[in-house]
Amino acid sequence: MFSWNNVHAFNYTYYSKVYTAVSTQTIITFAFQHDQSYWCLDDVSVIDISSNTELVTNGNFENNPSDGFLRCNSYGDSLTTLFLPSLHTHNDTCSFFDGTVGLPDYLSQTLNTKIGQVYQISFWLQNNGDAPNSAQVLMSY
Repeated sequence: MFSWNNVHAFNYTYYSKVYTAVSTQTIITFAFQHDQSYWCLDDVSVIDISSNTELVTNGNFENNPSDGFLRCNSYGDSLTTLFLPSLHTHNDTCSFFDGTVGLPDYLSQTLNTKIGQVYQISFWLQNNGDAPNSAQVLMSY
Protein backbone atom coordinates (compact mmCIF):
# COMPACT_ATOMS: atom_id res chain seq x y z
CA MET A 1 0.00 0.00 0.00
CA PHE A 2 2.83 2.43 0.97
CA SER A 3 6.60 1.93 0.97
CA TRP A 4 9.67 4.03 1.80
CA ASN A 5 13.26 2.82 1.41
CA ASN A 6 16.42 4.74 2.31
CA VAL A 7 14.72 8.14 2.32
CA HIS A 8 16.06 11.36 3.82
CA ALA A 9 14.57 12.84 6.97
CA PHE A 10 11.19 14.54 6.61
CA ASN A 11 8.71 16.23 8.95
CA TYR A 12 5.27 14.83 9.66
CA THR A 13 3.49 14.20 6.37
CA TYR A 14 -0.11 13.15 5.84
CA TYR A 15 -0.76 9.99 3.80
CA SER A 16 -4.13 8.69 2.65
CA LYS A 17 -5.50 5.99 0.35
CA VAL A 18 -8.78 4.27 -0.37
CA TYR A 19 -8.94 0.51 0.24
CA THR A 20 -11.67 -1.97 -0.75
CA ALA A 21 -11.97 -4.85 1.72
CA VAL A 22 -11.65 -8.42 0.45
CA SER A 23 -12.33 -10.13 3.79
CA THR A 24 -14.42 -9.74 6.94
CA GLN A 25 -11.21 -9.17 8.89
CA THR A 26 -8.44 -6.95 7.61
CA ILE A 27 -5.08 -6.40 9.29
CA ILE A 28 -3.34 -3.07 8.94
CA THR A 29 0.41 -3.47 9.52
CA PHE A 30 3.17 -0.90 9.74
CA ALA A 31 6.75 -2.22 9.36
CA PHE A 32 9.62 0.04 10.51
CA GLN A 33 13.39 -0.26 10.44
CA HIS A 34 15.80 2.60 11.03
CA ASP A 35 19.48 1.95 11.63
CA GLN A 36 20.33 5.61 12.22
CA SER A 37 17.32 7.21 13.88
CA TYR A 38 13.55 6.83 14.37
CA TRP A 39 10.22 6.75 12.57
CA CYS A 40 7.25 8.46 14.23
CA LEU A 41 3.67 7.47 13.47
CA ASP A 42 0.55 9.26 14.67
CA ASP A 43 -3.18 9.66 14.05
CA VAL A 44 -3.79 6.35 12.26
CA SER A 45 -7.33 6.10 10.92
CA VAL A 46 -9.39 3.64 8.88
CA ILE A 47 -12.86 5.00 8.22
CA ASP A 48 -15.80 3.16 6.65
CA ILE A 49 -16.73 5.69 3.96
CA SER A 50 -20.40 4.63 3.83
CA SER A 51 -21.06 5.24 7.55
CA ASN A 52 -18.15 7.50 8.53
CA THR A 53 -17.28 4.96 11.27
CA GLU A 54 -13.73 4.79 12.64
CA LEU A 55 -12.37 1.21 12.83
CA VAL A 56 -8.96 1.82 14.45
CA THR A 57 -8.70 1.74 18.22
CA ASN A 58 -6.17 4.13 19.79
CA GLY A 59 -4.97 5.50 16.44
CA ASN A 60 -3.50 8.52 18.22
CA PHE A 61 -1.48 6.26 20.60
CA GLU A 62 -2.63 8.11 23.71
CA ASN A 63 -3.33 4.84 25.59
CA ASN A 64 -0.21 3.00 26.73
CA PRO A 65 -0.12 0.05 26.81
CA SER A 66 -2.07 0.05 23.62
CA ASP A 67 -5.69 -0.69 23.07
CA GLY A 68 -5.93 -2.51 19.77
CA PHE A 69 -2.36 -2.44 18.44
CA LEU A 70 0.22 -5.19 18.79
CA ARG A 71 3.94 -4.61 18.25
CA CYS A 72 6.26 -7.49 17.46
CA ASN A 73 9.73 -8.00 16.04
CA SER A 74 12.23 -10.70 15.14
CA TYR A 75 13.76 -10.48 18.62
CA GLY A 76 10.57 -11.84 20.21
CA ASP A 77 9.59 -8.54 21.82
CA SER A 78 5.85 -7.82 21.70
CA LEU A 79 5.64 -4.89 24.11
CA THR A 80 3.79 -1.75 23.08
CA THR A 81 5.63 0.62 25.39
CA LEU A 82 6.93 2.75 22.52
CA PHE A 83 3.79 4.88 22.63
CA LEU A 84 5.63 7.71 24.29
CA PRO A 85 5.03 11.31 25.17
CA SER A 86 7.66 13.12 23.13
CA LEU A 87 8.50 16.11 21.02
CA HIS A 88 7.83 13.88 18.02
CA THR A 89 4.04 13.84 18.01
CA HIS A 90 1.75 15.12 15.33
CA ASN A 91 -1.18 15.68 17.64
CA ASP A 92 -1.86 15.31 21.38
CA THR A 93 0.98 14.03 23.59
CA CYS A 94 1.95 10.53 22.35
CA SER A 95 3.01 8.85 19.14
CA PHE A 96 4.43 5.50 18.08
CA PHE A 97 8.19 6.02 18.11
CA ASP A 98 10.32 3.25 16.60
CA GLY A 99 13.80 2.75 15.20
CA THR A 100 14.89 -0.86 15.31
CA VAL A 101 18.28 -1.80 13.90
CA GLY A 102 18.85 -4.69 11.51
CA LEU A 103 15.33 -6.11 11.34
CA PRO A 104 11.95 -4.36 11.24
CA ASP A 105 9.40 -3.93 14.01
CA TYR A 106 5.77 -4.55 13.11
CA LEU A 107 2.78 -2.69 14.50
CA SER A 108 -0.59 -4.18 13.58
CA GLN A 109 -4.28 -4.12 14.37
CA THR A 110 -7.06 -6.42 13.17
CA LEU A 111 -10.16 -4.62 11.91
CA ASN A 112 -13.67 -5.94 11.30
CA THR A 113 -14.47 -5.08 7.68
CA LYS A 114 -17.13 -5.88 5.08
CA ILE A 115 -16.20 -7.49 1.79
CA GLY A 116 -16.50 -4.94 -1.02
CA GLN A 117 -16.81 -1.99 1.38
CA VAL A 118 -14.56 1.02 0.75
CA TYR A 119 -12.38 2.41 3.56
CA GLN A 120 -10.28 5.56 3.84
CA ILE A 121 -6.87 4.80 5.37
CA SER A 122 -4.84 7.73 6.68
CA PHE A 123 -1.94 8.49 9.02
CA TRP A 124 0.84 10.96 9.73
CA LEU A 125 4.46 9.79 9.39
CA GLN A 126 7.79 11.45 10.24
CA ASN A 127 11.31 10.23 9.45
CA ASN A 128 13.86 11.61 11.92
CA GLY A 129 17.02 10.57 10.07
CA ASP A 130 18.71 9.46 6.90
CA ALA A 131 19.43 6.04 5.36
CA PRO A 132 19.52 3.17 5.98
CA ASN A 133 15.82 2.97 6.77
CA SER A 134 12.56 1.47 5.55
CA ALA A 135 8.87 1.71 6.30
CA GLN A 136 5.88 -0.08 4.81
CA VAL A 137 2.14 -0.09 5.32
CA LEU A 138 0.31 -3.29 4.39
CA MET A 139 -3.31 -4.39 4.32
CA SER A 140 -3.81 -8.16 4.63
CA TYR A 141 -6.39 -10.70 5.70
